[in-house]
Amino acid sequence: MAQFDVHRVRGGNELVVDCQSDFLTMLSTRYAVPLYSEPEAEWRFSRLTPQLMFENRLYTLATPLGAAIDVRELGTPIASLSNQRYTILNAIDFLLTGV
Repeated sequence: MAQFDVHRVRGGNELVVDCQSDFLTMLSTRYAVPLYSEPEAEWRFSRLTPQLMFENRLYTLATPLGAAIDVRELGTPIASLSNQRYTILNAIDFLLTGV
């Protein structure tokens, strides 16, 4: 598993972004943030819930809904958003510090 990979949660259609550092491999959980397709996203605050593009679609990063998820619940990575790392990190930073 790699930081900023997109996974489909096992047993469902929910997409999440693995936002946890790759150095913490000893943990059995990963900090993941849900992705919502644009029509499903009812709220947007651009810095906290930025839009991210992959598979030629816009998704909203639901940063306030991020949580630890057991690594066994994460399916095979279907994409990487590492090219949007600073947008993702800025959203998490804004959630935690308000800056």
